[in-house]
Amino acid sequence: MAIYISEKLKQFRKARDLTQEQIADILNNCTDDYIRLMSIQRLAHDYNALGEKEKAKETAQRLPPWGISREKTYEIICDDY
Repeated sequence: MAIYISEKLKQFRKARDLTQEQIADILNNCTDDYIRLMSIQRLAHDYNALGEKEKAKETAQRLPPWGISREKTYEIICDDY
């Protein structure tokens, strides 16, 4: 059982590394803010799932605070929202 779990963990880490490479590519080359922010969020979730809490927190710090959103801005600028 331990060998099976170890192999699955290796596969997961390999898939995660590929995903992290893809996310790095997005962050370096993509100009669409929504895609960039979703990629940062995904990366933070991945780090958290691997138990890398500090990396997850550091990555999450790259996201804007909750008050910076379309909905929050509409509440401020639109009377009928």
